[in-house]
Amino acid sequence: MLGFKKLLLIRLETWNTQKDGKQRTELNDSQARSENKLHSLFNASLFAIFNQYYENKSLVKHTKKITRFIFYV
Repeated sequence: MLGFKKLLLIRLETWNTQKDGKQRTELNDSQARSENKLHSLFNASLFAIFNQYYENKSLVKHTKKITRFIFYV
């Protein structure tokens, strides 16, 4: 089992990455006026989180499950 400090570090990195994804799409605090912009923000945030996860996968124990990521279009 992962220690508390490692879990906290992973959560903090995930939060920072999601925040960066929102800022790169210029939609700070989810202030979108159309559905397409919200979907774009959601996709960018998910991509940033998954990218951070795979870059730091040595911090997380893996299972051999195959996961599928669903993106809105």
